[in-house]
Amino acid sequence: MNAVRADRLELALVDLNFEWSLVQMRQVVDYWYDGKSIYDMAELLNRKPDEIILLIVDFGRGRILPPRPYGLNANKKISIRKKLMEEKKESLRRFLKDGPVYIPFLEKNFVWNDWEVKRFREMWEANDSIIFISEQLNRDIDEVLFLVMDQASRDFIQPRMNGLLGKDATEHDLIRQRLPF
Repeated sequence: MNAVRADRLELALVDLNFEWSLVQMRQVVDYWYDGKSIYDMAELLNRKPDEIILLIVDFGRGRILPPRPYGLNANKKISIRKKLMEEKKESLRRFLKDGPVYIPFLEKNFVWNDWEVKRFREMWEANDSIIFISEQLNRDIDEVLFLVMDQASRDFIQPRMNGLLGKDATEHDLIRQRLPF
C-alpha cells in the first residue's frame, strides 16, 4: 500500500476583518482625500492597517481612489469638487449590491500550498518582484500581495529596500510604491 503525502495548506490573512459597511467605506474615501496615512485611518476606524490597505488597493483598482504622491503615507489634501466627491461616495453603493457589507477580493484565492509558500520566500529573499513571483507561481498578483502582507505580519519575511518590485524597481517606482513591505 502506497502512502499519499498531503501537502500542508496555509490560509493568508486569516486574522483580518474583510467586512466593510457603507459608512466605513465612505470614511476611507474622505480620509484618503484628506491625506491621512493608513496608520491614521486604522486608528480612526479601529481597524488593522492591513485591512485598510486591502480596501485601498481594491478601490484603486475600481477607480474610486486616485494615486497619491506619497502613497499610503500621509499626503497633502487632494482637492476635489464637492459634487464629484458626492458621486464617488454614492457609487460605493454598487459594492453593496449583494448584502449589507462589502468584502473586497472575495473572488481571490487565499489558500497556499506549503511548497508555494516556501518557493515564495525563496524568491522574496532573491529580491524578485511580485510580478515575477506571480508569474512563477501562476497566481494572480493580488494573491501574491496578500501572501506578502501575511508573511510580513507573521515575521516570516522582512521588508526589502526596493519593496514589492525588488530588483526590478526603478527610482520612480520606489517613490510611488510607498508600501510598508
